[in-house]
Amino acid sequence: MRAQHCVAGAITVSIRSNPCKPWEAQYNQSAVAPLHELSADTRILIQAALWGLNKIYRSGYAYKKAGGMLSGLEPATRRQDSLLIDKVKESRAAALMQAMDRINLGGAGA
Repeated sequence: MRAQHCVAGAITVSIRSNPCKPWEAQYNQSAVAPLHELSADTRILIQAALWGLNKIYRSGYAYKKAGGMLSGLEPATRRQDSLLIDKVKESRAAALMQAMDRINLGGAGA
């Protein structure tokens, strides 16, 4: 998403048990976690995904599949600035995300 210079407005998380094992307890659920502001910051996306997962997770099930899907994608250039955003903090976050992307690509340029 960052490589395409996009930001997301929400993340949907889902979990499910194995439908091929009907003798086991079955569970299938998803939740949408909207973001307060459009973002491509991994830390914010993970925090939102964990919020959604905490809403739907139930112990006692043998989960087989989990997923996450970003939605509300827009070009980062269309993101509206907020008076509440600390520009220095935002710049540091962007540098951190670039470093994470380089690490995830095995040190190659992102």
